[in-house]
Amino acid sequence: MDMNFFKQINHRLQMHMNLTCKLQTAHRQELKLGNQYKSLESI
Repeated sequence: MDMNFFKQINHRLQMHMNLTCKLQTAHRQELKLGNQYKSLESI
């Protein structure tokens, strides 16, 4: 097994995990904003 190949895959995996994490955070913030907007509408 080529170590360089393994490092490349590992790097891509970490980047993918990082992106997924950022997307989940963004989605949570979006939900929070949506809830705030709904509560503003109900006033």
